[in-house]
Amino acid sequence: MSMEHRKHHYVPVCYLKNFTYDSNSSVHVFLKQTGEQFSKKVSEICFINNFYRLSEDYINQQEDKSVDELSLELYFATQIESEYNQLIELLTKEADNAFKNGCTRIKLSKNTKFALARNIAIQKLRMPDIRSQIVENERYVAEKATRLFKQGLSKELNIPSMKNLPIGVTIDEVLLHANETFLDEQQVEILAHHLTNCYWHFYYSSTEEFYTSDNPVTIENRADDSYEQHFGLTNKGVEVSIPINPRLLLSIYDYRYYSLYKESDGLFVEAQKDHIQCNNLCQYLHSSRFLINKTGDFSVAIKAKEYYDNMTKKHN
Repeated sequence: MSMEHRKHHYVPVCYLKNFTYDSNSSVHVFLKQTGEQFSKKVSEICFINNFYRLSEDYINQQEDKSVDELSLELYFATQIESEYNQLIELLTKEADNAFKNGCTRIKLSKNTKFALARNIAIQKLRMPDIRSQIVENERYVAEKATRLFKQGLSKELNIPSMKNLPIGVTIDEVLLHANETFLDEQQVEILAHHLTNCYWHFYYSSTEEFYTSDNPVTIENRADDSYEQHFGLTNKGVEVSIPINPRLLLSIYDYRYYSLYKESDGLFVEAQKDHIQCNNLCQYLHSSRFLINKTGDFSVAIKAKEYYDNMTKKHN
């Protein structure tokens, strides 16, 4: 397998390229843990080697002989990311035209809005932290079931040593993650329909100040009585946001909680300082390892790091 095919991007290059500042597809990067800043090509970030690689055991079980170890990675490249890229380009063009012409609304067709919602949901579901959450839950259930099985067998056969049988459950993390999230068409449809019905606001920064990160879809919960559904995306009171590019932030507001936004669905406004800083702080808080931007100005990230580092010192 070539080095190129080992690098499986969980945030697609077609998205990251919108934040580049030169012809070499470079972005400015801020490391959350150390505060280090440097430049990096988008092909060299937001990937894990063999993250979507299918196991030989799974491939050997398939009647369809066209299935191979890169089929899942190819699924993203051909069926997901090509459409995602087209939608990003469309939305970028709509926003630039709206800003140029002084528009206060971006009017998207129902189909376009649904397609965007679907891709945003898939982007969230394919993330490494979602896989970790699913695998941890599955491992907990499997270990508990195995322990109960061994205890029951020991009691039934009256052989105490059966409790210590060296058996367990093998988890195919790649397949489990895929089947529980982005390959679950019913779940993806539910998420897409929900997000489509929510209220969308677009914030435009002519100075290209919006950060993104290695976890670009952020979820902020405003309702105290909410409980997690569909990995937080359909919680009551959530605001789901994603920077489309350095100029454009899309925020999606839960229709059950933000009823006051019903009349402003599709609102397009020039981003004020608080919109920009709120997004950039949100990206900092939700990022796993690093932030990304076009300008190289990480002042919000630097201040946030200083604040949270000081808070950590005070509590230690």
